Amino acid sequence: ALRRNIVYVPQGNTLVCGTVRDNLRLANPDATDQEMARALKAAVADFVLELPDGLDTQCFEGGGGFSEGQAQRIAIARGLLRKGSVILLDEPTSALDPETELEFLSRFLGYVAPESTIIIVTHRPAVLSYCTDVLEIQPSL
Repeated sequence: ALRRNIVYVPQGNTLVCGTVRDNLRLANPDATDQEMARALKAAVADFVLELPDGLDTQCFEGGGGFSEGQAQRIAIARGLLRKGSVILLDEPTSALDPETELEFLSRFLGYVAPESTIIIVTHRPAVLSYCTDVLEIQPSL
């Protein structure tokens, strides 16, 4: 039960061959199109909905068919479809430009439940400004 309460979105593009819909339903097989659209919007991946095939757009292993940033945002949307009160994001904005990064942070924080615990591993200073607590780990020499 504890593990099911944790949502983990790893660094890198973790998409698999299939459609965007297939990839999103890996997190929640019962997700409706409306729920998927909401998660995509929160992850600034709602560009998918404007593609000719929308949720049925094909993607390839590792996010092929999308830019690195687009695949990263689809993977985040997939994570958001999993219900859990602890969300762990590893470098969620690493492939995003500064403007998209700020838009993502704003939308993401508006999407998650206020009682959620969000843990973000990041090197990006813009992300830190949204955090209430920061743990900085320095390499030992």
